[in-house]
Amino acid sequence: MTGWRVGYLHSDESIIREILKVHDSLVTCAPVISQYAAMGALEMGDKDLIEMNQEYKKRRDLICNHLDDMAHIFSYVRPESAYFVFPKILLDNIDYIDNDHSGSLSWKFALNLLEKTKVAVVPGVAFGPNGEGHIRMSFGRSEEDINKAFGRMKRFFKAL
Repeated sequence: MTGWRVGYLHSDESIIREILKVHDSLVTCAPVISQYAAMGALEMGDKDLIEMNQEYKKRRDLICNHLDDMAHIFSYVRPESAYFVFPKILLDNIDYIDNDHSGSLSWKFALNLLEKTKVAVVPGVAFGPNGEGHIRMSFGRSEEDINKAFGRMKRFFKAL
């Protein structure tokens, strides 16, 4: 259910009481259809959960293998949860963007990658100052999409 933004909290009652003090001003209610989908997943999704865990592991391994092939461009920590990887852009390889080194390098890198290869990533700075110099890649897409995106990136970086 990627992108549906449904979740729940399990915690000590005293902690939940504190969270509820700010929750309503920060979060709106999930759409009703999303709530029913989440209930269905929790009540009847055991088989799907096992299948999707296996599928995401395959996709994670695929994206990590591609990143290993591009070790001169990215370094990363292998993710153990979610469906994202957050590779660090090796700064020696970012000079191709432009000579203006003001502003966010991860933002410029992501925009340039989109423009030149039609591959969309999220600049790391979107996740706060410590994300600068990284990009976020999703392996929530199909194996075909992952291979296509990395094929484009590999051709682009090879041409430099």
